[in-house]
Amino acid sequence: MTLSLTGVTMLFEVIGFLISTLIGSIVLIYRLTGDIGPNCIKRLLYGIALKNWKICQPKRMNNYNSTNPTTTRDIGILPCAEENLLEEPLQLKSQNETDEFTFYGIDDNGNSFVGKILKFYGGITEITLHLSLHGVSYSVYRKGQSSSSKEFILGNFKFEIVESMRCWRIWYNGILENDNNGTSVHAVINFLWKPFDSPMDSRRDININLLTNFCTNYGNFGSNLFDFASVLTDGYTQFGAHHGTIRIDEGQEEGLYLYGFRLRKWDFISLGIQGKFGFPKQELELFGMSGSDGKAFRLVGTNGGWIDGSRLFPSNKNFHITQVDLEPEAFLQKSLPKLFTFSDEHRSVLIEIWPSFQTRTLRDMEVVSLKLTINGRSGRGILLRKLGNLLTSSRFSTIIDTTVISPTHVMEKAESAFFDNKPQQGGPGKLEKAWKVESEIVSFNSTVEKDISVMGGKGASLAQLYQLSGDSKEFKTAKGFCVTTALFKRNLPLDEFRIMFSNSKTSELDQTCLEVMKRIKLSNARSHIVSMIGSWIDDTFGEIEVKLAVRSSGVLEDGSELSCAGQNETFLGVLPQDVAGKVVDCWASLFTPQSVRYRLNHGQPAVSEMAVVVQEMVHASAAGVLFTADPRTGNPFKLMISGNYGLGESVVSAKCDPDTISLLRTSENSRSVMKLEIGEKRLGKKKSKIILNEDGLTSEVDMTDEESRSFCINDKVAIDLGEIAIRIEQELGELKPVDIEWALHENGSIYILQCRNITSLDSWTDFELIHEADSAYVTTFERLTHANTGEVMPGVTSPLSLSVVLKLLDIGIQHQTNLRSGISTPIVPYTNQKCIVSRQRILLNILNVMFSSLDKEINTSQVASDLSIFGHRVLDESLHALAVERHGITPPWKKLKELKNLIMVVISLSRKLNS
Repeated sequence: MTLSLTGVTMLFEVIGFLISTLIGSIVLIYRLTGDIGPNCIKRLLYGIALKNWKICQPKRMNNYNSTNPTTTRDIGILPCAEENLLEEPLQLKSQNETDEFTFYGIDDNGNSFVGKILKFYGGITEITLHLSLHGVSYSVYRKGQSSSSKEFILGNFKFEIVESMRCWRIWYNGILENDNNGTSVHAVINFLWKPFDSPMDSRRDININLLTNFCTNYGNFGSNLFDFASVLTDGYTQFGAHHGTIRIDEGQEEGLYLYGFRLRKWDFISLGIQGKFGFPKQELELFGMSGSDGKAFRLVGTNGGWIDGSRLFPSNKNFHITQVDLEPEAFLQKSLPKLFTFSDEHRSVLIEIWPSFQTRTLRDMEVVSLKLTINGRSGRGILLRKLGNLLTSSRFSTIIDTTVISPTHVMEKAESAFFDNKPQQGGPGKLEKAWKVESEIVSFNSTVEKDISVMGGKGASLAQLYQLSGDSKEFKTAKGFCVTTALFKRNLPLDEFRIMFSNSKTSELDQTCLEVMKRIKLSNARSHIVSMIGSWIDDTFGEIEVKLAVRSSGVLEDGSELSCAGQNETFLGVLPQDVAGKVVDCWASLFTPQSVRYRLNHGQPAVSEMAVVVQEMVHASAAGVLFTADPRTGNPFKLMISGNYGLGESVVSAKCDPDTISLLRTSENSRSVMKLEIGEKRLGKKKSKIILNEDGLTSEVDMTDEESRSFCINDKVAIDLGEIAIRIEQELGELKPVDIEWALHENGSIYILQCRNITSLDSWTDFELIHEADSAYVTTFERLTHANTGEVMPGVTSPLSLSVVLKLLDIGIQHQTNLRSGISTPIVPYTNQKCIVSRQRILLNILNVMFSSLDKEINTSQVASDLSIFGHRVLDESLHALAVERHGITPPWKKLKELKNLIMVVISLSRKLNS
């Protein structure tokens, strides 16, 4: 016994001596050379370090308990809170941080789409869009100030979340440049993106094999030996499909189904690999797919080596790529390699790149459309090459670009926001605005910053117009002032109103609105503000007798996303002594049933805030509205003017059939100066007009025969209005088309009364509504059936059933498939893998459900199964070959395991029935 213990002790001592010698040698080599020795040792150490680093990363996605669920969130019917938070835009806290979101896809015909939104600190956003359709390439690049920090949006390009990690909507309506001839076209893009598999966390689901090779082969990392965070940008990725429509120049709407990927990452501009490892961060992303068999791959690398790679199979299984025979450098050259191979955890893949590929450079990114052969099958691919760092040595030269379509002044405002909007107490980008707390009324020509939260949407817009008109001889804006939200909040018990609405049932909403309005009108608010407003009227308009317009200006009005047009009150021809009362009436109009329901339907609170604009009336000979894009289609090459004699109230309230004049914007390409010319003119059936009487009241009078037979404005005035509108759009439109209210004064001067973004262009199309619940198809060849499901749920299925019952059914079938096969495959709650939805109808994917376990030859039991389910034979030779290619031939040991598991399930069910 003593000898055996002595032997064991000696053995441990020898092992300890060898390990300590090895570690000591490594430390000595590192001290002498700055490196850690042979690659085999480095690979071993890096492999261990990466595995430990991966384990330490928090699990941010797929936090579900589908085995023993207690809630709908546990089973994955609804996204978990962590996923909802991840899908929101990151609130950037420094100038070095960025938030990048990219979607890309391609089909078997070579049609492709790449869309990227990149957000910087201070609200600066840039968009890149590339579209290849039937061999014609289109693209656009924009940079400017985004109006929303909670959405991925700039101008008329938006990524809209429908359901976290499960569905996104991609929308664009605007100008694209034809890369082939430089001309500009109007494009409308509507895509719904759906996933094929679960999302991959860029930190937790790392590719250890490729990263180990990368860290081992690159060289000496000095003190940053295990600083993997500097190699791996934070974020997540997901395979998926884009299903939607594209329309070019108001032509025929064309449907597309693109296989692709989405990539979300958070990065540091000045850090990354360059800061830590000393070489430029030149990234590339290579994606390839074959729609005929549903196999796809993705590789990510830098000019230092491959850092990520995965392969998707039509069975929705995802495997890491473990080895690539070529370095990324080969794909950063002008000429691409003809052949290369890579291996996943089970097999090798040979890729042939055809020499006829198209390359398009967009800023710091190259988009290369590829034709591939993947293991002998025809395929397509996209290569994205990001050459160089996002920022060069001069931050100004890259971030502020004055050569793009956005005008110089927009870029200057973007500069100011990026460099001057320093973090202060209360959070990043929160500027000190103490004056807002104290200022109850502000003038249009005030030098303070125009802010919607203080002046409301209309007030802020009019203040900017007033300032713009002061620098222009082309138009005027009537002088006035704004009663701010500070006065609104100080005179109304808003907390009490919130309690009233929160305690109100849906059926009682109208009654609650009327009670709130009554309380406001019967309050002492008018007596509190009458003297203050009277002083402002005297100071602004002087002693002359003036008639005023009192106009509501809610904080949600005339914004880039909501217009609230016609929801709140406007009073025209108000005498000075009546203004205070009309201000209170405007406040009360914020709580009309119509206004409250509008806000609730758009996800806004019932109790909002309001400012009120007080403005001099314009004695108009004609007035109306102008859209800088066709309000029906969003075509920016077509401006629409509607007008009538007298005040514009007859046009905006639809009390008349106005004159309509279209203006056409023409240009050689999207970067040239656009010229205007008269397009179509239609004489309205004008019967009456609204005029302003001497007593300040408005009245509707009949039109004279001469006025009825003539246009209210001539061609010159129409062209002048169009040029003014384009300038206002460039200054205030936030890269969106605008809706302008105008008036032609009796003396011939043009007045601009209001400006707001057109917010109705991103409405969901019929195609999107029909296909919203559709599942993503992995291949162009799938066999789906109504058998069984068509009997249980015939016809169109309700949204509740699709979002709850169907997901439970699909997850249940995934569980049963695991039990039957004995293989513990992770449950995927993000997409329907077994039960497929098409046009709101439920189908079964027979390749993934009934034919997932087959013999080498078709046997009688499979034929009998077909007859019992379908009533006729379905499994023929071609379908059998396809199923075997997808799932493989079931080995005998697996059949025995399936039989055993089936018996156990039957026994378990029998016991439950007996109990």
